[in-house]
Amino acid sequence: MQSKGKNPLKKALRLIRAGKSKKARSILVDFLRGEPNNPQAWFLLSYALDDPQRQQYALLQALRVDPQFERARARLQILRGEPGQIPSERTPAFISQSDSPRKKENLRKAAKPEKAASAKGNRGLLFLLLIILVAVSAVLGMNLLRGGLGEANPTATEAIAFRTLPPTWTTTPELGANASSEVFPAATAIELAQLPAEVLAQMENIQDEVSTLRGLEFQTQVQNAIVDADQASLILGNLYLGSEAAQSLLNHERTLGALGLISADYYLTDYALSSHADHLGAFYVPAETRLYLVGDNFAELMPFIYSHVVGHTLINQNFEVQALQAEECLPFSDACRSMLAFVEGQSTLLSRQWLNAYASAAIFQDAEAYNPDPLLIQAQTPPDFALLDLAFPYEQGFDFAQTVYDEGGWEQINSVYDNPPASSEQILHAEKFFAGEVPKEVDDPALGDALGAEWSLTDSGSLGEWLTYLLLAHGADANTRLAETAALDAAAGWGGDQFQAYVHAGDGDVAIAVHWVMDSQAQAVQLSQSLQQHLALRFSGGENTLGSGQCWQGEGRRACLFEADDELLILLGPDDAALLQAMLDQYSQFQ
Repeated sequence: MQSKGKNPLKKALRLIRAGKSKKARSILVDFLRGEPNNPQAWFLLSYALDDPQRQQYALLQALRVDPQFERARARLQILRGEPGQIPSERTPAFISQSDSPRKKENLRKAAKPEKAASAKGNRGLLFLLLIILVAVSAVLGMNLLRGGLGEANPTATEAIAFRTLPPTWTTTPELGANASSEVFPAATAIELAQLPAEVLAQMENIQDEVSTLRGLEFQTQVQNAIVDADQASLILGNLYLGSEAAQSLLNHERTLGALGLISADYYLTDYALSSHADHLGAFYVPAETRLYLVGDNFAELMPFIYSHVVGHTLINQNFEVQALQAEECLPFSDACRSMLAFVEGQSTLLSRQWLNAYASAAIFQDAEAYNPDPLLIQAQTPPDFALLDLAFPYEQGFDFAQTVYDEGGWEQINSVYDNPPASSEQILHAEKFFAGEVPKEVDDPALGDALGAEWSLTDSGSLGEWLTYLLLAHGADANTRLAETAALDAAAGWGGDQFQAYVHAGDGDVAIAVHWVMDSQAQAVQLSQSLQQHLALRFSGGENTLGSGQCWQGEGRRACLFEADDELLILLGPDDAALLQAMLDQYSQFQ
């Protein structure tokens, strides 16, 4: 049995009773990641949250696991204002020293991990629940960092910094397809206000103007809606916080953390939802053929914002862009990143053309001064990775689209769909796209067998030139960053790469292999020198060797760099020479 000091639930209870809800919440969230089916932890979490909706949600999860949990049911009835038994205590009486042996045994059974066959699904569901607790609070502008022991007198602490969700765009499956009402209660129960006739007429006029500029016709008539930020947040959350997406986010967090691009305490929820959002101002649901604007009315910048989402709608209805809806699109699909940049870039170009041709002087002035943040939802301070990667389609994508347009107008843009950009390199260097310089094929063996049965593939794909650059210049730790120019030059020689990440079932540790093939041996040397500088800054615990490679150690991890003509390989994992050697054995060219 755990001692009093080591029992996280007891510790959380003591913190709740002491009014330290924020610390209690952190402990409970960490505990629930490993024990998603512990009803007592969910029950305690309801006391560590202040917002009644979040409290009810935690209690529903407790009852999902244990439908006979009467204390949770009674507290839920109180929060809902329903008649029912009212517990006498104002704080949770839980795991006290007076608990009977039978009750303790029941708790032990409830807390016992499920068998391996269902553990992965439960962990994915849990992460979805945790994401929702963080994401919904952020996008609704609600303060989750307030805690209290009773329903009537919560104790306030500092609030999460967040940005209210501005208008967004997304290509999405049918509303609610990825999440049930139990997971995201009442997310689809949104009554859309009827728009005034004069507003609908103005919208229809903008549709005609954008259609004329683009030379495309609508294949299906679109519906229009104006919703507030809360409603938009519910729609986006219901669309994109399904259990599979939650597990993918958990995997990406581990991988990006191991690469040093995000810190260990950064959740990717903001990044994930923002990746489906247009920072200018609206979102589109193809299954409903509905355009959503976020705001109070169709005034100020709304016509410009509407022109932008109309452009997206025309593209969606006239070209095959379904690949952008795939959950695996970001962050490790370089081809998908390039296609997204092409679509977003031409939509930005089109809205600028509308601005020049049709906008009033006031709208033109406001739009020219409008500089929205690419990360629309900010429950946490975003790392450079999130900000820059989400800005990539708008900035680098626009430059690419403008270059293509300059070659032959919208007809030239249309022809690109027959042979779309295949890499971020082509977006960054349009001349390589026109020259037909496609990524070099890198076909490495899977490392699962070499690592062993306890390791499973968690992420794979390609970093591309873009993430290679971010890795060098924009890591989460500012002390590991190279100068901007040096990083850009080193990444510019990218020819192709293959990326693999594996997670250990026991401790969640991550092992990564990145194999680059550069455009020339000289460019491989340049990238190698930059990687050496970066790794030496990141791992300060010392240097050694593994085979022909140079290694750096620090904080229980080891990274090794290998070179062979125009190829480079990084192996990153726990400080285990045998494990890294087993990975290295799969790459004969680096022996």
